[in-house]
Amino acid sequence: MHKRDLSLLSFIKTNFGIGFINKNTTTDIKYLVNSYIENKNIIIPHPHFEKYPFPIIAHKYQQYVIWK
Repeated sequence: MHKRDLSLLSFIKTNFGIGFINKNTTTDIKYLVNSYIENKNIIIPHPHFEKYPFPIIAHKYQQYVIWK
């Protein structure tokens, strides 16, 4: 994401309580969770994805299903 979205990524990081924000370049940033266990035990079962599901036709939904 663009660095102007740092506050959004910080909110996501705080909401999940894990991971870190990586500044790739002078303009790009990423939110990363590198632990399989944290993804499996925290991110996937988190109620966020039930409360705010991706539209089924969206490409991000397809990527989410593969990742999950």
